[in-house]
Amino acid sequence: MVENLSLTFSLEPPSSGSQLHPSRTTSPEASQKRLMGPPSMRNGQSSINALLNNPESSSPPQLDVDPVRLHDLKIRLATSTQGLSVEQLEQINATLMHTIWQNRSDWNRKRVTQIVLETFEGMLADMSLSTMAQIRDLAAEAGF
Repeated sequence: MVENLSLTFSLEPPSSGSQLHPSRTTSPEASQKRLMGPPSMRNGQSSINALLNNPESSSPPQLDVDPVRLHDLKIRLATSTQGLSVEQLEQINATLMHTIWQNRSDWNRKRVTQIVLETFEGMLADMSLSTMAQIRDLAAEAGF
């Protein structure tokens, strides 16, 4: 007599002490359920789309950009960084990129532009204080 066996493979990691091998089952229905996947995938919607797309939201939010403000920021960055060392430019670049990355999900780019400008101006102020302290230290060493 031939027994009707089917092989199924589990996607779950093996438990400690168990061997990695296919499990045997004699029920074709159990095998079919395993092949169909979890219930969220059986109803026609893939689970990855459910994770990536918010079903309640039919359209993405509108990107709010002020081209004039963005142009002004670009001009301010270019004019204020003239004469800075490569190390200072690298520090500014790293800090501003970090700021932009932190605010990447904010659709209001006017607000992001303002945050970047405030961060930049804070960095320039810190660099000015640092430069003034270096000049003061050099003057003290020279006896002034």
